[in-house]
Amino acid sequence: MIAKASHRVAGGSFARLAAYVSDLKKIGELRDWRKTADYILDRKAGGERVDGIRVTNCANEEPGLALAEIGNVQERNTTSKTDKTYHLIVSFPPGERPSPAQLHDIEDALCTAIGLVDHQRISAIHNDKDHFHFHVAINKVHPATLKVITPYFDQPRLQAACAELEKKHGLTATNHQMPVRGAGRVSSRAAAIEIHGKQQSLIQWVRDEAGPTLLNAQRTGRSWQDLHEAAAIYGLEVKPRGAGLIIAVVGDKYARVKPSEIDRRLSFGSLTEKWGAYQAPTGPQSRPEEVYPRAPLHTPSPKTAELFREFQRERGRALEERKTARETRRVRAGAWLKELAGWAAERRAAIKAMPHTADGRRAAYAALKRDKAVAAEREKERRAEERRQAAGRPLLTWQSWLESQAAQGNTLAAEVLRSTSKRQAELGAAVLSAENADQARHVVYQHLRPVVGRDGAITYRLADGGRVTDQAQQVRVDEVSIAASFLALSLAADRFGHRPLLVGGTDTFKAQIGRLAVVEGMNVTFADPVMETERQRQAWEQHQAHSAAQSAGGTNTDVDPLIVAFIERRNATRDRVSDLMPHRAWTSKDAGDATYRGRRQIGEGNEVLLFERGGEILVKAVSRAQAAKVSTWRVGDGTRLDERGRLHDHRPQQERSEGQER
Repeated sequence: MIAKASHRVAGGSFARLAAYVSDLKKIGELRDWRKTADYILDRKAGGERVDGIRVTNCANEEPGLALAEIGNVQERNTTSKTDKTYHLIVSFPPGERPSPAQLHDIEDALCTAIGLVDHQRISAIHNDKDHFHFHVAINKVHPATLKVITPYFDQPRLQAACAELEKKHGLTATNHQMPVRGAGRVSSRAAAIEIHGKQQSLIQWVRDEAGPTLLNAQRTGRSWQDLHEAAAIYGLEVKPRGAGLIIAVVGDKYARVKPSEIDRRLSFGSLTEKWGAYQAPTGPQSRPEEVYPRAPLHTPSPKTAELFREFQRERGRALEERKTARETRRVRAGAWLKELAGWAAERRAAIKAMPHTADGRRAAYAALKRDKAVAAEREKERRAEERRQAAGRPLLTWQSWLESQAAQGNTLAAEVLRSTSKRQAELGAAVLSAENADQARHVVYQHLRPVVGRDGAITYRLADGGRVTDQAQQVRVDEVSIAASFLALSLAADRFGHRPLLVGGTDTFKAQIGRLAVVEGMNVTFADPVMETERQRQAWEQHQAHSAAQSAGGTNTDVDPLIVAFIERRNATRDRVSDLMPHRAWTSKDAGDATYRGRRQIGEGNEVLLFERGGEILVKAVSRAQAAKVSTWRVGDGTRLDERGRLHDHRPQQERSEGQER
């Protein structure tokens, strides 16, 4: 579920917004409550987009009379020059449609979150998109005090309320991502792309892939050219727009993000303060090593990637057809206007040539004017009907296209559709606790910027969409992800000490917790005999594999070819980027302290971590759990790797700097 406020221009009319929300063409139709009642009851039938209208905090329940009441309240406030209307839009993933009672509770809770629950409002359910949504027009003028209440920082409050409502009503969990250590929030548009379109947004891709390199260029670079070189590696360009900067995909005029949304250190002010006025790139730019893939969020196999490319081709054809149809309508409308003007000119000439009296000629001209107006109105209605029919055939999204393909027997499309819901179903209801949990010690991971509730519950939101709530006697995983599972296990280990852990949830979740405990070398045991036996077995196998590697000399004799290719590309880039450190593969001999320099995706589902040590960049293959563990780290943080490649003693850069000052 996504809730967002639509930005409006000061002085906008509540009546016009209410007419839009109610899907009426004229404000007068809304003021006439009888026409509105006919509309709500759909007495004329035929495909209107409004399924229902709700009026709240008004003396009159009829929308037309309520509108007049709201207008009177707004007119009584004569001092405020700001916009007096708040437009809230709430949308749900394709295929999800809450009940009317749930919708009313959601609307009331969201209005409470932004402090407008006592204000007058009109809401309506729309069905003109492939995802269910509703609009709320709220009068910001309080009906009792007549003061204009403008919610500030409303989006974070709406996000938090959505997360709680999803859990309360059993709705599809959405990644209401909060800022991660210096990075900005994901915009509502980017969130809609990921939730409704099931595609990776550009801003998230830049943060994950290009972000560490861009920040390294900002930190160590000597001029704008260093930043341009870093951006070119990922097929991006940094260029001015308006009063600031944008990071854009080369060759795409629509795909762009603001650098400050990636990290505040990349803001226009920070960069100009360091390097002076903006300078365009000079000379030929490097060939990109990676480009924004516009890929779906879930690509478990190359076949899925090909399926997505097929969807893109079909969507591209639909866009071209829509563009052609729009141009055809425009040309046809122009030709019709010329034809009407020619017909009217011929009629005027005929009237002028006929032996009319003065009164007769005036009457003939008046009749011609009426006929012309009637014809123009009929043509206007015909064009409006064409537009309505075109709007009734919305462009396919990745989600809706998969649904249509699955209905036609495409088993791979059905598999992709089920991936998200299956993952949530398998890993849901995850809880970690221990006997005598009321005696557990209390810990807070401050570097993860938790949110503390009134009841003392501490909520952690993670970069991969996971969410963990640390309660008095248990650690609960609300939104399951690899990072969330690892964080929950870490919290449980710190809080419950050496007491065996009680793990609640599905067998899949329990198996995941057991694997994480072994891979990360955590000193925990499980109360469930089956889980504990499996943990000991996996730990023994890992110990044997490590001993075999040690006897072979402690080196990586079988380095992944993808890592070798990545290292070769990076070292080749040093010819163009002089500040780039030499890269090599990490081995067990490199155990010890190191500085984190980011993570890279080197193939489908394969990631590596970069660590700086002794003037070199060490490239280390990692598991998904280790990648999740560093998802909240920033470039420049310190850590320690043991001989088995496990990460210990994370030291945020800020804490390291404070330690050096002391």
